[in-house]
Amino acid sequence: MTKHKLSPPPEAGTSALVEYFWASTCDQRLFRFVIDVVLRGDFVAHIARQALDGHKDYKKQTPEELARTNPGRATQALRQSSQELL
Repeated sequence: MTKHKLSPPPEAGTSALVEYFWASTCDQRLFRFVIDVVLRGDFVAHIARQALDGHKDYKKQTPEELARTNPGRATQALRQSSQELL
């Protein structure tokens, strides 16, 4: 999975800015966690299916490539709810 580094907090600002930054950082962390879990779940299911079907090159794709080219059910469900999540 891709690692995303969160921005450091502002060095100076109002208490409202600090609260906003903290809240948005928590939201981003949660959203990234949800995406990671969804991608990993679909990827594990894909790998298992490919291995059981006897495909030898099933390890060539990454979870990100799979989501772009052949998204699984969880990825599709997440995409259908993207507006609500954002």
